[in-house]
This record gives sequence, C-alpha cells and structure tokens, in this order.
Amino acid sequence: MEITDLDDLAHVRGMNDGRTFVAAQAARQRWPIRRPAQGSVRARVELGRLLADCPLPGCGGAELVSRVDKEFYCLACGMAGNDHYVMAVELPEEES
Repeated sequence: MEITDLDDLAHVRGMNDGRTFVAAQAARQRWPIRRPAQGSVRARVELGRLLADCPLPGCGGAELVSRVDKEFYCLACGMAGNDHYVMAVELPEEES
C-alpha cells in the first residue's frame, strides 16, 4: 500500500514540499512558525496516510507529516501551546 505524506499533498497543491505548504497555511492564520523543534510527536500510518496527533492540551488536531522534513506543526492550533515551535517527528518503524 502506498503511503501519502505531507510532501505528496504539497506537490498536488503545486508546492515544492510540505514545509512550504505548512508555511503558507500558517501565514493565512498569521501564526508564526518557530524553530528549532521543541518536543516531539510520534507519527502513525492510518488509512494510507502518515499522520501525527497534536499533543497540546485542548487541541486534538492531526496533520500529515513529511518523511523528509520530520517536523510537526498543527494547523488546527498553530502550536500556540508550544509557543509556536515545531516538534520533531518520530517516524513509525516501517517508515524510518
């Protein structure tokens, strides 16, 4: 089974990579994206998609993540509970 990640979505939307896609979406909300990563999340494969759940209290969002970039930024909450810092992504064993 083919697994779709954030870079695949970005390419469908005419963008070079997932980082560019996330930056464009965050800019629409006027949310900053801060680096380096603060904290980490574990990704999972669900219904052919590489996803990670937002671990921040009160959010409950989930986002596609990139196998290449390995950063998580929740577009539901803008990572406000993490001072807008991205989180590192730990890929599932079958994707590492």
